Amino acid sequence: MSLAEAEEPAKHPKRIENPKATCPRHPTKDWRALVERAWEAGWWCEWRDHYIRCSPPDPTRMAVSLPSTPSGGRALINNTKMMERSGLPKK
Repeated sequence: MSLAEAEEPAKHPKRIENPKATCPRHPTKDWRALVERAWEAGWWCEWRDHYIRCSPPDPTRMAVSLPSTPSGGRALINNTKMMERSGLPKK
């Protein structure tokens, strides 16, 4: 199977409504990679007050909020696992 024949991931309805929308940029480099990974997987990510809210394409799954100022050393790991439980494909 060639790359052209590969299926695109399912997209969140807001991504379909807004085809020109772009991935939000997280202020921390490590967290930025997680947001970009979710965006490439078809998730809808948007800024809310002081966090980025990431919603999976499947409406039955839980949305995850990523803080702009993480509080602990395991915050990135914990949020990554939470997003994977909500349907984000593993690396």
